[in-house]
Amino acid sequence: MKIFNIRKGFNCNSSSTHSIIMAEDEQLDIRESQFFTFGWENFILSSEESKMRYLLAMVYYNLDIQEDNEAELEQQQQYINIFKEIFQEDYMQKYFNETDNKHYVFRNLNSEYKFYPILDHQSAKHLPRDQYTDRLNIQYLKELKEFLKNPKIIICGGNDNIDDDTAADNTPIGKHLWFFNNTDKAKYVVRDEISNAWIAIDRKQGDRFIFTFDDSDESPDDDSEIKTINKTSFPLSVDLKITNYCTKNCSFCYQNSSKYGTFAPYDIIKKWIDLLVEAKVMEVTFGGGEPTTHPDFIKIIDYAKSKNIIQSFTTSNIDWFLNTKDIKQVMNQINSFAFTPASLEDITRILAFIYLYGIDIPVYFNLVENIHRDNLNGYKKYIKTIKDHYWDYNKNLIVNLLGFKNTNEKTAKYEDLSSNKKEMLQALMFAQDNNIRIGIDTSFAAKYQDILNILNIPTVSYFKEEGKFSMYIDAVEGKLGKSSYTDEYIDFNPNKQNVEKFLNIYRTF
Repeated sequence: MKIFNIRKGFNCNSSSTHSIIMAEDEQLDIRESQFFTFGWENFILSSEESKMRYLLAMVYYNLDIQEDNEAELEQQQQYINIFKEIFQEDYMQKYFNETDNKHYVFRNLNSEYKFYPILDHQSAKHLPRDQYTDRLNIQYLKELKEFLKNPKIIICGGNDNIDDDTAADNTPIGKHLWFFNNTDKAKYVVRDEISNAWIAIDRKQGDRFIFTFDDSDESPDDDSEIKTINKTSFPLSVDLKITNYCTKNCSFCYQNSSKYGTFAPYDIIKKWIDLLVEAKVMEVTFGGGEPTTHPDFIKIIDYAKSKNIIQSFTTSNIDWFLNTKDIKQVMNQINSFAFTPASLEDITRILAFIYLYGIDIPVYFNLVENIHRDNLNGYKKYIKTIKDHYWDYNKNLIVNLLGFKNTNEKTAKYEDLSSNKKEMLQALMFAQDNNIRIGIDTSFAAKYQDILNILNIPTVSYFKEEGKFSMYIDAVEGKLGKSSYTDEYIDFNPNKQNVEKFLNIYRTF
């Protein structure tokens, strides 16, 4: 497997468990029978035979098969065809009775008894699905099947309700692999047609992986370097500006929003969302201006949710959180949000609202370099204020470091502020020591890569250029750009018939 990019978090401006690891040495199966039972005893699966039984049981579980419901017979036959396509006839002949359409069952290799696959309910893993169809991706499962045949790929599991550490004493030493560790329907997966890489995203935490199952070290034609992926055929995330109205008059507003701004019409925003769905975009972040002031903000959130697109928004409107009805409705629909404070008091107030409403989605606190250092008595003071109000029940608070963008007269007066890298490094080390999660944007990464290197931040986890996996849409003006602060925008009509034109524009960024 090759991982080309990892993004932790969103794009915002139990009693038993199973896991998959890449072992340092090949292993033998431990305490694993020929039945499709996983989770009631400790086990290590290393042989191809045992791992295929596990994957069969996983697919069986994810298809939610109804064994004895006559009304489900047609659907059951469709499921049989899915198994055939994934596992091919050799495995089907071993494990299935194809003549029994009512009880198409797994078979014990040495028994005539019917046997259904059993996964301990706390260990059963939900396989990634297509975002807009909610179906299992057959091509993904076929590639995963081949990947699991690698003798160094080991599946470990067990039940800690039993007093037996036999398998634990023989647990392989190796690297944990991420793609089976979710315990609910949280991951989406899609294939990129240009690079043939897979993109998987966790809709609850926002973690995103770009990877292939291919372990070969094929190089490009000139053999100069190993192939990397730094562009996808469609934008994975989009920043969608729905208004340029705002009354805050923040000194760092590179959008130059004001009380004289306007709102994009709701019908136009719907067209943009429909276009994004057609283009397979996985995430959208609503911004402004101040998006919460849009008269149709709730309707916009509801519509995006109905399309199953992952969504978030960025706000500095602390007063909006006084509206209990709106807060509860929005928080049930979105996947995360980002808050940009103007003062330390804003931080304590928003944290109080998070506690009051029991908000348990990721919340990002935007920290703009230089500006917040000047306004909030330094970066460390900013992060420490969050730490001091960090309730144990909520582990989803993230400090989001944003690079300063000078785009208008308002921001020009901060252009000459010098960056204090020592102070920035001390603040980030303080965050690491106190387990405060940190996010960064491309602008910050471009300016402070030396600091990121000191902190041992993997280069695979960030990019220094805009437009690689994301883009910007101004729904107010009807324009596209590679970022919200680019010098070049392209006029565009949000029509689903223009999806190929939309994608071709993105690919030029």
